[in-house]
Amino acid sequence: MKNEKAKKLFLICSLFREDEEIPIEVLTRLCIGTGVFEVDNGSYGHARNQVFTAADILIDSCLLLLADEECVKMHDLIRDVAQWIANN
Repeated sequence: MKNEKAKKLFLICSLFREDEEIPIEVLTRLCIGTGVFEVDNGSYGHARNQVFTAADILIDSCLLLLADEECVKMHDLIRDVAQWIANN
């Protein structure tokens, strides 16, 4: 995967429990807090759009599943691989 922000979002999603629905709002806050996405001039909406874009890349790659309009989730096998990647 060439998109660095999508890679980091992938690893952040692996921190959640198996088959847990992850709200985009929570991902946005985590990505801002960890420095994956920056809030330019206080534009939270811009950072949120970047999270949606990165999540769409992961969904198109079948690394994330769309759970709801505002939620994604990760299959347990994909989550295990992501955690293995993070440990190495």
